[in-house]
Amino acid sequence: SCLQKLSKEKRELILAYYARDKQAKIDHRTEMAQRLGISVETLRVKAFRIRATLEQCLERCIDRMAQNK
Repeated sequence: SCLQKLSKEKRELILAYYARDKQAKIDHRTEMAQRLGISVETLRVKAFRIRATLEQCLERCIDRMAQNK
């Protein structure tokens, strides 16, 4: 449900950002940044901010679930 609360653009970005492993991950993130017309560092910051939003949402959901038990 937390992913669904994100805009389509942010949801697609974060899913793509974490989609690969090892060298493929690095290459994929470089390609993503080029497609978006931003630097890899800017992409990293965007992903960090989206992930922080997701983590907060997940923490709230977990807290609610714990309170309902």
